Amino acid sequence: MGPRGAGVRCMAVAAEAESKKKGGYEIETLTNWLLKQEQAGTIDAELTIVISSISMACKQIASLVQRASISNLTGIQGAVNVQGEDQKKLDVVSNEVFSNCLRSSGRTGIIASEEEDVPVAVEESYSGNYIVVFDPLDGSSNIDAAVSTGSIFGIYSPNDECLTDIGDDAELGNVEQRCVVNVCQPGNNLLAAGYCMYSSSVIFVITLGKGVFTFTLDPMFGEFVLTQENVQIPKAGKIYAFNEGNYQLWDDKLKKYIDDLKDPGPTGKPYSARYIGSLVGDFHRTLLYGGIYGYPRDKKSKNGKLRLLYECAPMSFIVEQAGGKGSDGHHRILDIQPTELVHFGLRFSDASYGCRPKLGLFLQEFGEDSNFESQLALYGDAKVADDGMSVQLAGSGVSTNGTGRIIYKKPMNLVEGNSRNMVSFSNYFVFSMSGEYGDSLAFIMLPFGFPLNVLDSGSMGTLRVRKMKVLVVEFETFKDEKYGDLSGNNVGVDGDSLVSVKVSNVSSMNLELNGGEKLQAWIDYEASSRRFEVRLNEFGGNRPVDPVLSYPIDLSNMWKEGAVTVGLSSSSGNSSLQKFYLYSWSFRTRSVPHWMHSKPMDLDPHNKYMEKGEELKVIPKRSVCASRILAALIFGTGCGALGAFFVLFVWTILGKRRPVVPEAFTVQPKELKCNKFNVSVGKNMEDDKK
Repeated sequence: MGPRGAGVRCMAVAAEAESKKKGGYEIETLTNWLLKQEQAGTIDAELTIVISSISMACKQIASLVQRASISNLTGIQGAVNVQGEDQKKLDVVSNEVFSNCLRSSGRTGIIASEEEDVPVAVEESYSGNYIVVFDPLDGSSNIDAAVSTGSIFGIYSPNDECLTDIGDDAELGNVEQRCVVNVCQPGNNLLAAGYCMYSSSVIFVITLGKGVFTFTLDPMFGEFVLTQENVQIPKAGKIYAFNEGNYQLWDDKLKKYIDDLKDPGPTGKPYSARYIGSLVGDFHRTLLYGGIYGYPRDKKSKNGKLRLLYECAPMSFIVEQAGGKGSDGHHRILDIQPTELVHFGLRFSDASYGCRPKLGLFLQEFGEDSNFESQLALYGDAKVADDGMSVQLAGSGVSTNGTGRIIYKKPMNLVEGNSRNMVSFSNYFVFSMSGEYGDSLAFIMLPFGFPLNVLDSGSMGTLRVRKMKVLVVEFETFKDEKYGDLSGNNVGVDGDSLVSVKVSNVSSMNLELNGGEKLQAWIDYEASSRRFEVRLNEFGGNRPVDPVLSYPIDLSNMWKEGAVTVGLSSSSGNSSLQKFYLYSWSFRTRSVPHWMHSKPMDLDPHNKYMEKGEELKVIPKRSVCASRILAALIFGTGCGALGAFFVLFVWTILGKRRPVVPEAFTVQPKELKCNKFNVSVGKNMEDDKK
């Protein structure tokens, strides 16, 4: 049985690598451009094939969109064809086209479509390494009105580390849960993203993480040709694209923001409203003209309507590569970790299946957040500031020692259950330090029951209780050589002593911790690799690929099954002049599934998988499969030859006994197939044109 939806086929066609010429101008095709990126080392040959397959799907969908009314592909219910079969509507057909093209590429391992409930693992015979998420036809409801629509896609590599508990959903099979784990990645992990807009012309926009490039489908050649390189959003915006029909459902802050856009402002020209209700069309116009696109949450849609995986992350990747920013109003969208397949881009929602967080904190506004007091506790100098937009950890004058803490009340375990599942975590926060003399800001992990009211002006308030195991990541602005500090501008990890076990100077990154500017910090612990990593960048910048500090440590051994508490702590030394501000903070834990561990898989027939009635299958390596296939082909060829000889022998004997009667020639109807037209232009025709 072939791939699902095999009625809609995708045949990969190799386009010419060299550039074509038209009217004296050299034209660069998408295929040629991809080959150049491959030669430059930006992508590999596998990814080239995946993107080429996506472009083939877009060409087919463009043809379907143009013929939608003629082919009865419009409407919610679709139509019935002459054979009485149900005619699928356009978005479903587009999904089949996209899926089959990706399967046929032989380079995709997992396909996740907005039209499907769960990701689909590609069959072994077609399987590859890449993961593709896509919205096959965004804005299909606009087809009846001939308004522009589009397809959106993002490409990831496999990633087993995800916010998931692999065994907590009985409705999904083991393979499906593995697919969910691999798909639920933050936008930071995207290798490529793009969209194709179907309008008066067919536009293919793509980024590989090094600029944004636009290609237009040339109907004469049937190829996407390069029309814009390194697209940049104009610095002075002109338009805003919001659905103002929902104005009365917005909160007061958003209303004020939109009203301000309508005022002339510093440029003397107000923003103009442009909105058609098609994400790709609205986004593309904003990309070219400069401005703001948004689909905020409101009283009716509390989580917004744009999906993080299929729409927000790919589009944010594009807009950042074009010099813009993608935000949910508080956080960079590419940093947001999906907690489910239908995770919306503007607010975390309760997971219904898939990437389900074990423990999580996500704070946007400290004062107005209804969960603030139930989740967090402030100690010492810490207080809510700026009408709930930040927490001032030190320098507020509440205490005399200049030390403050914000603690997440809910304890966590780094080893869970009888099966001793290891737990990983991801921590992200935005902070700033003023330039006055001070000490440091730190992320702390403390044993549950730690006396949180014990504070002093040094070493994060832990000097009096150093007999307890504590992990501290310090962002230090004071150089103390006896504790191993490299400078007054470094990041360090402290273990069982005050001396940092690993220190890194951030001056090499052109960052200044106490420069007064907002900075982003990512602190991640991967239980499977037992590695602790710290990343740092200016606010609005991308999450760095390489950590500023990496340290091997097994936290499961440090506290065993004991519970721990996490928080952020500051100390301004013996002075209360230096100010520390926390603007946002998110913390998530995740269990590492058994199949991710470095231990070999348990094939005992009485293990937990067999208890659920599932059969474990071991897929042989392709080399073994190849030898078996070759042996089968040789055996089959021999049997076929023997059978053919026997048939010919019998036919010869019986044929002599059968009289031959002449029969009038009859013309039989034949099905005409036209796979490809080749247009040849002769020399005489070229002379006529001249």
